[in-house]
Amino acid sequence: MFRGDHTGCAPISYRSEIFHSIIEQDAGVARGAATLESFRPKGLGKKTPAAIAAYEKDFASYAKQNDVESVINYAGRLPEASLKVDQLHQFLVDNIEQASSAKNNVTTNFFKLVCIYDLLQFKQL
Repeated sequence: MFRGDHTGCAPISYRSEIFHSIIEQDAGVARGAATLESFRPKGLGKKTPAAIAAYEKDFASYAKQNDVESVINYAGRLPEASLKVDQLHQFLVDNIEQASSAKNNVTTNFFKLVCIYDLLQFKQL
């Protein structure tokens, strides 16, 4: 099987077409279909997202009232009006070390906040 016998394999040109099709689909998802909801934290139960979504103050106020990990893990659920781009940017810069946290959930949600920032700042990813 591995000695040069490629019987049953799709021709290279066909495999290349499939590969490029997948890349184009992935690029379309990354550029066009992403919304704020795409990057909101998941698996928080029922009450927590509702409580965070009802928060009426801005991101900076939320960040001052909570520890860094809590902000990273839950701030993505704040209402869009509370997610002030300049405040979110400053938080991400001030806490960049969290991008390499030993806690997977913190790292994942940090990068989700980066995506939220990009989406709000540039209106695309």
